[in-house]
Amino acid sequence: MKSTQEFLYLQIAQSIEQQIVSGTLPVGHKLPSVRVLCQQQQVSPSTVFNAYYRLETMGLIEARPKSGYYVRQSRAVQRMQRYQEILPSPQKLPPLNPSVSDIIDDIEQFNQLSGVTSFAPATPALQMLPGQKLQKSVREVMRKYSDECLNYAPVHGLACLREQILLHGAHWGFRGSPHEVLVTAGCLEAISLCLQALTRPGDLIITETLTYFGIQQLIQNLGLKVAPVAIHPETGLDMKHITTLLKAHKVKACLFTSNFHNPTAYSLPNEQKQWLAQLAASHQIPVIEDDVYGEVYFGKQRPTTIKRYDTEGWVIYCSSFSKMLSPGYRLGYCLPGRFMQQVARQKRIHSIATSSLVQYTLSHFLQKGRFSYHLKKLRQTLYLNMLKYEQCIDAYFPAETYFAPPQGGYVFWIGFAPNTNTYKLYLSAKAHHIGIVPGQLFSLGKQYKNFIRLSFATPFDQKIEESLKKLGKLANNLNIS
Repeated sequence: MKSTQEFLYLQIAQSIEQQIVSGTLPVGHKLPSVRVLCQQQQVSPSTVFNAYYRLETMGLIEARPKSGYYVRQSRAVQRMQRYQEILPSPQKLPPLNPSVSDIIDDIEQFNQLSGVTSFAPATPALQMLPGQKLQKSVREVMRKYSDECLNYAPVHGLACLREQILLHGAHWGFRGSPHEVLVTAGCLEAISLCLQALTRPGDLIITETLTYFGIQQLIQNLGLKVAPVAIHPETGLDMKHITTLLKAHKVKACLFTSNFHNPTAYSLPNEQKQWLAQLAASHQIPVIEDDVYGEVYFGKQRPTTIKRYDTEGWVIYCSSFSKMLSPGYRLGYCLPGRFMQQVARQKRIHSIATSSLVQYTLSHFLQKGRFSYHLKKLRQTLYLNMLKYEQCIDAYFPAETYFAPPQGGYVFWIGFAPNTNTYKLYLSAKAHHIGIVPGQLFSLGKQYKNFIRLSFATPFDQKIEESLKKLGKLANNLNIS
């Protein structure tokens, strides 16, 4: 049977242990001396010595010569702290098989960091935007329409802006009325409203094998099935394949980019645009046309559209001012043809109306003729920019680098040797504060892993050249997967 003294030293040791574990006695705290604790607990010095000795062997306290006993960290705590110190940061560990959403989130967060040279955004740099002219329009609008800007705009959009959009559409051959225009919050919302108006989950649509990742996520979110069609830089869409799909399946809609496709920068030949309009009418299948980059051309004439050949309203044209004038204003539009009622109903359900202030501002800007002047200047700047970027790519990138100089838009679609893993290149570039977009983000079949999309939307300077040179070096040194 254990003695009373033996139980006492254990009780004292356990009491002090609990206070140390709970934090009541912090690390470095000096414990009472043996004499003081003997008096407090009414026990013998040997009992206190045994209690302290037990705590020492547990690593909870330490004896300091001529000073006394002090609380110390346990070995377990020390080991855990050291373990935490040597663990890699979770932020630096990319997922082994990242999803498209994972990569998009990562790109967006990376682009917000300071000191980053990003070739990711397919939108003009702020230096290329008419900020002062837009501010002038804002001031004029607030002076004239301050009360109206506080209210909802009509679901279809302000009449003054719809009139200006109609006049602008005359440049590529649209002949209609303002009542055929629906104002939206950007081109992607226009496409989203159209797909929601025309399809239901499980329906089949036809679109390109490669497409903007925002559209991919939209299609996935709507629960739609996709029949992808290849697009060639010279011959355009595989028309035979489209015809075969229409004969073999019940297709609810088609979705194609007509000009300066994102990411490839390809444009459909005019004869294919006409053929698609005729196909839509003959099969009575709506064709949604994404022409968000149509105005950013480098030639002498604006490329035409699929809508230009539409005579029965089966083509729904979608575009935006975001990519040319002000990404932050988020103002786009669509020409829904015979589907105006269904698309407008979706607009009413999802967003009610588009910003009144932005609509009045854009209407004023267009009415003053400032848009045409801005576009001309923007196209000239982008074209010269593209040529300088192209020279750097030729000079610094690997010998097995393939791309066609864009005829418009903001991006290069660059291919490397077939066994190159551009997600690894993306991670290497990130480590050097350079942003690119790996090609797999644009592929419906998770292909094109040896491609990148590289934007030339930032004005060329020494920093851009140095970043392109570094990117080329990383591509040359890339581990082949």
